[in-house]
Amino acid sequence: MKRFYFICLLCFGILLLASLVAACITEYTSGSPTVTSTEAVSGWKYEDGSAAKLDDLTLNGDAFEVTRRLPESMDPGTELCLISTNVDFEVFLDDRQIYSYTPVIRTLYGKTYGNDLHAIELSGAEPDSVLRIRGKGLDTSMFVGFREASLDSGDAFYRKTIRRELPKFLISFLIFALGILITLLGIFFSKDHELQLETIALGLLAITLSLWTATGTYVIQIITGNPGMVRLVNYLSLMVLPASGITLVACLTGRPKSRLVLPIHLIVIMNLIMYMIGIFILKKDFHAFLFITHFSLILAVVFAIQMLIGSLRRKPEQGESRDYTTLIAFGILVLTGLVDLVLYYFSDSADMARFSRVGLLIFVTILAGHELNRFIEISEKSHEADVMERLAHVDGLTGLKNRTSLNEHEFALKHESEGVAVLTVFDINYLKKVNDTYGHKAGDDFIRHGASIIDKSFGETDWIFRTGGDEFFAILFSPDPKRESELLLAFEKGEKLMKEQIQKHNDSNLSPVPLQIAYGMSVYHCRDKNLEEQEQLADSRMYEHKKQLKQGC
Repeated sequence: MKRFYFICLLCFGILLLASLVAACITEYTSGSPTVTSTEAVSGWKYEDGSAAKLDDLTLNGDAFEVTRRLPESMDPGTELCLISTNVDFEVFLDDRQIYSYTPVIRTLYGKTYGNDLHAIELSGAEPDSVLRIRGKGLDTSMFVGFREASLDSGDAFYRKTIRRELPKFLISFLIFALGILITLLGIFFSKDHELQLETIALGLLAITLSLWTATGTYVIQIITGNPGMVRLVNYLSLMVLPASGITLVACLTGRPKSRLVLPIHLIVIMNLIMYMIGIFILKKDFHAFLFITHFSLILAVVFAIQMLIGSLRRKPEQGESRDYTTLIAFGILVLTGLVDLVLYYFSDSADMARFSRVGLLIFVTILAGHELNRFIEISEKSHEADVMERLAHVDGLTGLKNRTSLNEHEFALKHESEGVAVLTVFDINYLKKVNDTYGHKAGDDFIRHGASIIDKSFGETDWIFRTGGDEFFAILFSPDPKRESELLLAFEKGEKLMKEQIQKHNDSNLSPVPLQIAYGMSVYHCRDKNLEEQEQLADSRMYEHKKQLKQGC
């Protein structure tokens, strides 16, 4: 548990440090020393002389027209800087058109473009010149107008916007990178199926949420110059969000196959189909189908809460401890998301992920720490299991496979329908003499030398086993029975090499007693199913060779 909290604090610290660095960097882009910035949202008038504000326009149908006078004194290089939302417009200076914005919106992006930034040169402006903006809303069911307006240097306007939005964007970007890392971790390194699904679901949820929160800033618009694409990413990420969210909760509660998961996935698929039909056939904006997205989000939250309550009600197994960190993290994310959902209907803010971004930061930090901690624990257990597996199947003295491993290979051979194998039995002579005369340590060295020579000589296969004190077994196998001659050639090559290695070993006087290895071979055809008979044949041939060696033949 301590390691888990350490990982959480480390992740959160990295994100916080990156945000502070971004804030410090952007301090150097705070504005232009040559142009005084003047707020320009208010001070406008409609044609009838009534006051108008650019962020709260009154439309005549879907159109509007507002005017205002420029200040009597204005710094050279001053521009009209705007953030427009879902509106086509023209700007006139003393009845001379100086700017027109009517973007061509691709069908894929719907009927509106979302938000875009403008810096309009006021060339030829005189004191008391009149500015006039005429435009029309692209979809009056959404916010139409200008989020911000100022008389400023265009460069300073863009720099200040980046300065304000970059910390939020950087948080989203770091969460996106963390989501990619977690997803890849789940795909390539997780061996447990349920943990793999849980890790991938968390990674995809982090990616989806980071894309949604990032599009609430203006940084991507500034970088890409394509506000329609940014709006598309915003809606699509929100559409698919419930699918990864409910999958993650199902995994966290130990119910990856819960019947509550499928309905959410079906609604998400239906939502995407409705979007395609609405955009390409009905010529609607996907904002018209947002209620389906919100319904799927609310339903996913309800189902998730139901699964979490069910998990809490479940009686823990003996020795199992409850972990409430997941519940707390999810609760924070849901609460902040619901706040933003409510504000969507009662606020005209361009950033609809203000609270969700904070909740996402906390949620991903806690869950990433949780998953990394689980991954480390499972990796450690997997390593321990690998060690136990090795101890169960590997001979500790020689490093070769042991009798247990041979039994498993024999079982596999018996169940092969086709194939051929060359079976070889080995026995080291004079081990008892070495043990009795020079001690068991010298006997162990004697065995190791013999095992090393057998392994080097018949090393074309990994099927070499120590079956007893001084007894060894090798299997040369091919699934193709026609390759019997190749296996026999491999055996002859190994036989020749083993004799050379034994001679070299004895010439070097590495053992107190000259090394002798008796062996016997037989050929097993899998279709005959007579493995025991062939092993006995190889064993009898080995004993014949053993007698010959002791007789000096």
